[in-house]
Amino acid sequence: AILELIDELPKQESFQIVDTAFEGLASASPRRFKNLLGACRSVKVKRLFFVFADKHAHAWRRHLFPDDIDLGSGPRALVEEGRFHPRYKISVPADLLPESLNPDGT
Repeated sequence: AILELIDELPKQESFQIVDTAFEGLASASPRRFKNLLGACRSVKVKRLFFVFADKHAHAWRRHLFPDDIDLGSGPRALVEEGRFHPRYKISVPADLLPESLNPDGT
């Protein structure tokens, strides 16, 4: 269900709702996520999944490797006033960037 929720960004769902949903995934199965991400055809969804996963740093995240998942190539523009995430090559709200990449501290 989390991948479907991410797919609704940014038009039908808010980043805050997805962020809150990710908070509740602490005990999720990395094997299940790997299978779901492998079957997912949306580059946007897969890249955003890793953006949120990195932000929340749940224990299962260390078992998922972005290099094992086809994240496509080239940059993606998702939000107009967003910041570019250099690792996942997608524009996101500034608060989703790692603190080291977000000089505003927001």
